[in-house]
Amino acid sequence: MSSSAFDSLRALLGSVSADPSAGIGLHLGQLEFYNNAPDVDPAALQHALQRYPRLSALEEEKRAYLSSLGIAAAEMASWLAHCEPITGSRNGLFALMLQALLESQQAGAQPLCFLLPAPGYPAYENIARYLGASTAFYASDATDLLPRLCDRIGQAPQRFCLILCNPLMPQSRSLSMAGIDTLLALTRSHHLQLIVDECYRDFAAPEAPRFPLERLRDPAFADAALTVLHSLSKRAGLPGLRSGFALSTPRTTQALRRYNQLAGIRSNNYFASLAADAWRTPQPGIYQQVQQNWQLVREILARFLPADYGQEGIFLWLPVANDECFTRQLWQSYAIKVMPGSYLSADGASGQYVRVALNQPAAVMRDCLTKIASLLAKTDALNNHTDALKEHL
Repeated sequence: MSSSAFDSLRALLGSVSADPSAGIGLHLGQLEFYNNAPDVDPAALQHALQRYPRLSALEEEKRAYLSSLGIAAAEMASWLAHCEPITGSRNGLFALMLQALLESQQAGAQPLCFLLPAPGYPAYENIARYLGASTAFYASDATDLLPRLCDRIGQAPQRFCLILCNPLMPQSRSLSMAGIDTLLALTRSHHLQLIVDECYRDFAAPEAPRFPLERLRDPAFADAALTVLHSLSKRAGLPGLRSGFALSTPRTTQALRRYNQLAGIRSNNYFASLAADAWRTPQPGIYQQVQQNWQLVREILARFLPADYGQEGIFLWLPVANDECFTRQLWQSYAIKVMPGSYLSADGASGQYVRVALNQPAAVMRDCLTKIASLLAKTDALNNHTDALKEHL
């Protein structure tokens, strides 16, 4: 996995002749179809920039976030004790992975190994490398994912911290409730530390299983290390606000709170107020647009996808014969930029996918998907011709 997937993509396309000014970027999860930026009060912003952040502003933001999860006002006080701010999934993961490693070292336990999804995000592996930690990878698209994880965790002498991105990649489907329960059981029986990155939670199907947040307050899990991460970046289309939260079991919350106190992670009062408003305000238009784009995927690319392929999250993981070759051809032929799956996977695995962001308005998305289908058809025809020629020879 490259330290920067985007650097690798720039290098791959750098020598390809195309008009970048006319290009469409489907390689990045930045939503281009929705403008939800709030109006800014210059005087209020200026005042906030001259003041230290207030704890009351952070608490308002926390309450708005918890309310977005459906937590009632009567339950709010007890949930605040489980909630810590992060500036996004990467910041939260770094803090949590650091704390997990320190805790393991201080306890004198077996060396901690981070179990990471492949495909996943380069940040997961890069953080582990920076910390000098051991890593292992699991194929998140394996049909026997849970039995494999159980065998790995149950038989090895070391302890594990599992990073789970849910909905899963590349199948774009949430982990089943039975799967979630299996992982939760491992946190108690084998001291598995579990971090669930739900940055795309708001793009899961309404009926999709959700992580049972009540487990974080369950006395049976008081000694477990469980965390769920949420962010405003995709939910509200406001990545610039850098607002997110980690919900954890008590011991993990205490460690993360100590980290935040030392690192000084806190937004200014005005941005905290904007973030609180964004957490309080549902944005059904974003979900509806993404679902409309998924319907276009089904309409235009159905014959190129497995029958059981999901439609959760904002990324389509499209099966191809060679991810780098397809990415170059798509850019050269149509100035459409996608991300090779191998750039998001350990040791270059997942080269049989390209990742396509469903981040454009419907009309643009339809045009892009139609061109992608055209290139896929040409590629299939060429591969079939090559196979026939090999048989003849």
